[in-house]
Amino acid sequence: MSADVILTVHTQHHDTGRFVHADNSTHSLRNWSCSLLDGRPKATHAHLLPYVKKVEFVLHETFDDQHRVVSHPPYKIQEE
Repeated sequence: MSADVILTVHTQHHDTGRFVHADNSTHSLRNWSCSLLDGRPKATHAHLLPYVKKVEFVLHETFDDQHRVVSHPPYKIQEE
């Protein structure tokens, strides 16, 4: 027996201005989040992935904590 599983990765970011480094270079500051959601049509947050035990997020090497594990819903990481 097999079943199709549809998951959705949801990302959000909001520009919060610019950061100026000591060498006068700049980069955008952002509030961001990344979450794993049930991707079935008409699924609600009440159906938050009962078949998922944990989610591992692997971020870019420039992040302090590049490897993050979330073991309970909501399966979400964020930074401000």
